[in-house]
Amino acid sequence: MLNEIGGDDHNAPDLQKALGKTIAKASIKDDCISLEFEDKSELVIWDDGQSCCENRYLHTDDNLNSIIGQRLVTVEQQSASSIETEYGDHEVSFLHIKTDQDTIVVETHNEHNGYYGGFWIRFDYKEPKGSVNA
Repeated sequence: MLNEIGGDDHNAPDLQKALGKTIAKASIKDDCISLEFEDKSELVIWDDGQSCCENRYLHTDDNLNSIIGQRLVTVEQQSASSIETEYGDHEVSFLHIKTDQDTIVVETHNEHNGYYGGFWIRFDYKEPKGSVNA
C-alpha cells in the first residue's frame, strides 16, 4: 500500500497548485495538515491508507507557525525505520514541508497488526471561496 507522494496522477496536481503560494496559517487537526494561503486557498495533507485494524496519526514537535509568511516550495516523504511492538508493527514516515526559508517535519504513524501497512499521502487543494475555479 506504500504510495509515495504524487504516486497517482489525480493527486499530484493538487500539490502543484499550492506551490509558490505564501502560507497564512498552518495547523494539524483531525490527523490532517492544513496550509491556508494568503489568497484564501488551502492545501490539506493526510494519510488516506486506512485499512482494518490500523491506527494512523500525525505528530510534529516543530512550530507550525514558524512557516507563516513563507512560500511553499515542496512536500517530500521520507521513510523511517519501523518500531517493533508487542502488539504488531508501528511504521513511521516523515513529511518534509519545505518553504523558501525553512522546513517543518511532520511524522506520520501507522500502528497495525503486521498484515496491513504502508502510507498513502494525499493532497486536496481548495480554491478560495467565491473563486471562479471553486
